[in-house]
Amino acid sequence: MNIEEEQIQEVIDDLQDTKNTLIENDGAEWIIDDISKVISKLEDLF
Repeated sequence: MNIEEEQIQEVIDDLQDTKNTLIENDGAEWIIDDISKVISKLEDLF
């Protein structure tokens, strides 16, 4: 399976938006932390 960098970047952007929304709305800290970890792992693929 070949995933293009552009597709990965779109996922990172979507996750970042979700994380920002959770932060703005005082979302559960563990969810924000988990999303941050996923974003970091995806960014490491580059």
